[in-house]
Amino acid sequence: TSGFTFTPTPLNVAVGDFVEFTLPGNHNVVEVSQSDWEAGDAVPVPDGFSVGFGQTKKVAFAKAGTYYYVCAPHASFGMKGQIVVK
Repeated sequence: TSGFTFTPTPLNVAVGDFVEFTLPGNHNVVEVSQSDWEAGDAVPVPDGFSVGFGQTKKVAFAKAGTYYYVCAPHASFGMKGQIVVK
């Protein structure tokens, strides 16, 4: 994170790669649908990835596609990111 943004975004990775999120205590990560991401909402995707406030966690990406995520309390401020898996 950098202030109220995720960097880099979009992040491009290969199928099978891990992404390590390192978050400060005031931010989290919740995977959301594209429509919620575009609207600045923070409705979690069922079985989606999440990283808690202040946590460091590696998330594996086994399928190609675009994954959308937000910081739940700051989604409406535009704190969101994308991971493109090829």
